[in-house]
Amino acid sequence: EGMCDQYVESFLNGDDSVTQFLDNFMETKKLIATRKFKEERLNFQLNQLKLWIKDELTINRRFLLFQHVSCLR
Repeated sequence: EGMCDQYVESFLNGDDSVTQFLDNFMETKKLIATRKFKEERLNFQLNQLKLWIKDELTINRRFLLFQHVSCLR
Protein backbone atom coordinates (compact mmCIF):
# COMPACT_ATOMS: atom_id res chain seq x y z
CA GLU A 1 0.00 0.00 0.00
CA GLY A 2 2.85 2.37 0.77
CA MET A 3 4.21 2.03 -2.74
CA CYS A 4 0.83 3.03 -4.21
CA ASP A 5 0.84 6.17 -2.08
CA GLN A 6 4.32 7.00 -3.38
CA TYR A 7 3.14 6.55 -6.98
CA VAL A 8 0.19 8.89 -6.36
CA GLU A 9 2.42 11.49 -4.74
CA SER A 10 4.96 11.26 -7.55
CA PHE A 11 2.24 11.65 -10.16
CA LEU A 12 0.64 14.61 -8.38
CA ASN A 13 4.05 16.30 -8.16
CA GLY A 14 4.40 15.94 -11.92
CA ASP A 15 7.32 13.49 -11.72
CA ASP A 16 5.50 10.71 -13.64
CA SER A 17 3.28 10.61 -16.70
CA VAL A 18 -0.27 9.25 -16.54
CA THR A 19 0.83 6.08 -18.35
CA GLN A 20 3.79 5.53 -16.04
CA PHE A 21 1.62 6.17 -12.99
CA LEU A 22 -1.11 3.76 -14.12
CA ASP A 23 1.39 1.04 -15.04
CA ASN A 24 3.16 1.25 -11.68
CA PHE A 25 -0.03 1.66 -9.65
CA MET A 26 -1.94 -1.21 -11.29
CA GLU A 27 1.04 -3.58 -11.14
CA THR A 28 1.46 -2.90 -7.43
CA LYS A 29 -2.27 -3.31 -6.74
CA LYS A 30 -2.23 -6.62 -8.64
CA LEU A 31 0.74 -7.82 -6.57
CA ILE A 32 -1.01 -6.83 -3.32
CA ALA A 33 -4.20 -8.66 -4.35
CA THR A 34 -2.24 -11.78 -5.31
CA ARG A 35 -0.39 -11.83 -2.00
CA LYS A 36 -3.63 -11.36 -0.06
CA PHE A 37 -5.27 -14.22 -1.98
CA LYS A 38 -2.31 -16.52 -1.30
CA GLU A 39 -2.32 -15.60 2.38
CA GLU A 40 -6.04 -16.36 2.68
CA ARG A 41 -5.66 -19.65 0.81
CA LEU A 42 -2.75 -20.74 3.02
CA ASN A 43 -4.71 -19.83 6.17
CA PHE A 44 -7.65 -21.91 4.92
CA GLN A 45 -5.37 -24.87 4.18
CA LEU A 46 -3.72 -24.56 7.59
CA ASN A 47 -7.11 -24.57 9.32
CA GLN A 48 -8.17 -27.61 7.31
CA LEU A 49 -4.98 -29.39 8.34
CA LYS A 50 -5.59 -28.53 12.00
CA LEU A 51 -9.10 -29.98 11.77
CA TRP A 52 -7.80 -33.13 10.11
CA ILE A 53 -5.12 -33.59 12.79
CA LYS A 54 -7.72 -33.09 15.53
CA ASP A 55 -9.98 -35.70 13.91
CA GLU A 56 -7.08 -38.15 13.57
CA LEU A 57 -6.16 -37.74 17.22
CA THR A 58 -9.77 -38.34 18.25
CA ILE A 59 -9.90 -41.51 16.14
CA ASN A 60 -6.60 -42.74 17.61
CA ARG A 61 -7.80 -42.09 21.18
CA ARG A 62 -11.01 -44.02 20.54
CA PHE A 63 -9.05 -46.90 19.08
CA LEU A 64 -6.67 -46.99 22.05
CA LEU A 65 -9.60 -46.85 24.47
CA PHE A 66 -11.31 -49.69 22.60
CA GLN A 67 -8.12 -51.77 22.79
CA HIS A 68 -7.80 -51.07 26.51
CA VAL A 69 -11.43 -52.07 27.21
CA SER A 70 -11.03 -55.19 25.07
CA CYS A 71 -7.99 -56.26 27.10
CA LEU A 72 -9.94 -55.92 30.33
CA ARG A 73 -12.55 -58.45 29.21
